[in-house]
Amino acid sequence: MTNSGLADELLALEHSGWKSLCDGTGDTFYGGVMADDAVMVLANGAVMDRDAVTSALGQSPPWARYQIEDVRLIAIAPDTAALVYTGKGWRDGEDEPFVGAMSSVYRRAGEGWELALYQQSAKS
Repeated sequence: MTNSGLADELLALEHSGWKSLCDGTGDTFYGGVMADDAVMVLANGAVMDRDAVTSALGQSPPWARYQIEDVRLIAIAPDTAALVYTGKGWRDGEDEPFVGAMSSVYRRAGEGWELALYQQSAKS
């Protein structure tokens, strides 16, 4: 697969994740895509395993909309890659979006990909 094809494939996963956060199914989506040993490192300093992520997302208000910008692919190994981008998310009733530098590290799992590490840092 070319880097462009890989970037498109992983970006489609990121969009699926964001869409699930908008429609309230993030717990199901991330419960399925995160590896057993995956963690998310959030802008507030929390480090959460898959069980903590799915529990938190099951109780979180949905995002109203999102944008993904400035996408970069970092090919780490033939079966591992990172997608780095700026993500913006708006919630209903809030004028300003959350803006973060985000990175998702994926590794090949059978015919698809699993999320091994997600990290976000708030951008001002």
